[in-house]
Amino acid sequence: MNIGIDARVLEKKMTGIGRYLLDILKAYALADFGTDVTLFSINKINYELFPFRESSYILVNSGSYNIPPKLFSPFWLNFVLPSLIEKNKIDIFFSPNHLLPFTKLKCRSVVVVHDLHHITNKNNHSFFYRNYLNFQLPYSVKNADVIVSISESTKKDLIDRFKIPPEKIKIIYRAADKKFIPLAVTDKERERLKLPNKFVLYVGVIENRKNIMGILKTADILYAKKPEIKFLLVGRPGYGFKVIEKEIIKKKNVIYLNYIAEQDIVFLYNSAFLFYFPSYNEGFGLPPLEAMQCGIPVLCSDIPALKEVVGDNGFLRHPDDHNGFAEDIMKLINDTNLYSEMKLRSLKQAKLFSADESLNKLVTVFKNLKSVH
Repeated sequence: MNIGIDARVLEKKMTGIGRYLLDILKAYALADFGTDVTLFSINKINYELFPFRESSYILVNSGSYNIPPKLFSPFWLNFVLPSLIEKNKIDIFFSPNHLLPFTKLKCRSVVVVHDLHHITNKNNHSFFYRNYLNFQLPYSVKNADVIVSISESTKKDLIDRFKIPPEKIKIIYRAADKKFIPLAVTDKERERLKLPNKFVLYVGVIENRKNIMGILKTADILYAKKPEIKFLLVGRPGYGFKVIEKEIIKKKNVIYLNYIAEQDIVFLYNSAFLFYFPSYNEGFGLPPLEAMQCGIPVLCSDIPALKEVVGDNGFLRHPDDHNGFAEDIMKLINDTNLYSEMKLRSLKQAKLFSADESLNKLVTVFKNLKSVH
């Protein structure tokens, strides 16, 4: 069986969907399912991201067609990729990032839909991105043989919006990498990473839909009570960043890092006092799970997807309840018994999500499609 994968999310700096695909490829290589995997991309993939040999996969780069970058990606997806798939004799094509060509492929196909935020929250995405997805996504979900949803919440949105038969959608939860475990971080590591003594951590894109402004409002409330507590924001700039950045600069208790090496993220979680994730919209919510797997208490918004991830083992509130979140932080600062209990509850909740189980479910999807081909 030859599986083809749209690997464009691995061309640039790591994103959430890039990490999703990387986790799958890593697990797939280690499990050795006896299948050939072909990665399709426009530009060369950064193999420094890969924890395995280049020879594990066949890589097909398609080069440039002298088309502006913003237009070339849709052109490549719809007009270049189908011929590459046919030429490389792909049996099953896997798209980890919402989109398939608007013409049905000659092979079987699986598409992962993480969320429908471009529809449900139009103000949090650019005009071009919204309209591109509005055009392309209906073809993707129609042409796919199987749609993988990363949560019950996203599955419900897909059924409501596109009237998709429920049996066509398979829920396969994301899982945190096994490297996320409780660690004792040395003073040397903390000094190398220039981490504050006690801090509240956020990891994710710095953009409007993540409610970064809400984090800053909570930081203001905490500053009046505990000015020594810092808020550390880590993530690449996203939609609305310029306005957010201006507000970050004004804060005395907020630190922003736009990049941290992948191997250092586990040290970041384990150094944090707690993890704060008041996002307005999520398809799943991987960073809270990574934090919980490290045994860190989690505060997050009470949106459906995050309820699935965190359950009742974290502090969940309306994303705009800045005072409430500030009260929760103060409780954890002042009550050491509560803090210890929440650390244990984080570890307990994280055990409900298994990387091996998620991979096995995806492999089962591939095998079932191959058997009926």
